Amino acid sequence: MATKLIVIVVVGLIIGYLALPSYYFINAIGRETQDGVREHLGQPLQSIGDSAGRSVWIYKQVVPPLCVEYTLTFKRGNPSDETTQPVLSDKATLPVLSRWEWKWC
Repeated sequence: MATKLIVIVVVGLIIGYLALPSYYFINAIGRETQDGVREHLGQPLQSIGDSAGRSVWIYKQVVPPLCVEYTLTFKRGNPSDETTQPVLSDKATLPVLSRWEWKWC
């Protein structure tokens, strides 16, 4: 009985750890700049930019045998047109998180 409880708690903690960035991203859409994301999550594993002012950052969280990859898209300008949350005016010209998705690695 105690072993099952320990396994359930450990699995719950691992899943919670892997899901934690998701809660951050939900509230960060249309509000958080690249600097804010970098302060919260550190340097991305990979960063790709284009001439249109968009950039894509990739993060990975690994707790063997599980791995989650987060792909964040930042868009220059005011992404509040795409979201229901207003963007602060001083961030309107900075790249702001406009989209995120996750997948198992």
